[in-house]
Amino acid sequence: MRGVALLAILGSAAVAEAEPLVLRADQIHAVITAEIEMAPRLFARPVSFAPDVWFGVTSKLTIGLIHSNGSVSRIDRAASFCFEHHPIYGCDRTYHNAGLDTRYALRAGAFSVAARARFLIRDVDPWKPALTAGALLRWTRGKITVTGDPYLRLGLANT
Repeated sequence: MRGVALLAILGSAAVAEAEPLVLRADQIHAVITAEIEMAPRLFARPVSFAPDVWFGVTSKLTIGLIHSNGSVSRIDRAASFCFEHHPIYGCDRTYHNAGLDTRYALRAGAFSVAARARFLIRDVDPWKPALTAGALLRWTRGKITVTGDPYLRLGLANT
């Protein structure tokens, strides 16, 4: 069993009803994901952290430096920075998974769309870069929200 803790820091005190798909020029959004093994015989082996931070460049463009498995579209154990290694249960090296995430707002409102492109480094040994192209989608009606993140990933090496 794996426990996950999240810490979110917003660069603005204003809270909107629905978080926009891109940030305003004066906003920063950061998330730190901690993954800690919770099994009794393996408690805290491995321990890993993954910081993700996005910056609002303009009112339509957001750029992020991403590390968490969720951000690099990967379902895996162990986040990017491993502090307690365990070769079988994840964290076989100190660092892996990173990327640049760009989002550009195309439409705002009840149905919001942002074009999204990512350059990913899925591993560093061996080097496994990839590009993704897609969109973030959000439809909101009252208290119901449906989101989507369709994309196409192109492996650039070691596919």
